[in-house]
Amino acid sequence: RVITGGYPFRQPCKIFSSESASSFFLDEDNYARDPYGRLHNCQYREHRAGEPVTQMCQDMVQEGVQSYAHFDHIGGAVMVVLQSALPDEFYRIIHIGLDSEPFAYGLSWLLFIGITCLCTWLMLGIFVAVVTDTFRREGARQRAFRARQAARVNPQYEDGLTPMQ
Repeated sequence: RVITGGYPFRQPCKIFSSESASSFFLDEDNYARDPYGRLHNCQYREHRAGEPVTQMCQDMVQEGVQSYAHFDHIGGAVMVVLQSALPDEFYRIIHIGLDSEPFAYGLSWLLFIGITCLCTWLMLGIFVAVVTDTFRREGARQRAFRARQAARVNPQYEDGLTPMQ
């Protein structure tokens, strides 16, 4: 990662491996090689223009929110979905997800839009369930209250007659 001047304050750099799933889409002529022989996308535009590449990708230990945002195992994936459901963390998750795999940029957008729609639908369903349950309980309480009021105004004895008969 290279430190940059604006948010998110670092520029993600992808080190491509020939054993990864994305290597199928990899055109080795488009990416520069670092001194270790690894392909990476640092200074991609400069490399395509024929200029020398002076930067090299480094693996960094992630801290904070970025350390939990991954799809390496089910726990990390659940954290991504939960953080995506919260509006305060959604932009960070999108940045990390979109920068993690350049070849899956469009699929990443589909994933995040799907997560947003799913979470919105679930929250709307919970809201509707709470409102309808509240109306049901209030209706039952009102019917019980009216029945008590009617029993006080028109009392009936066991023989079915009212006191005035």
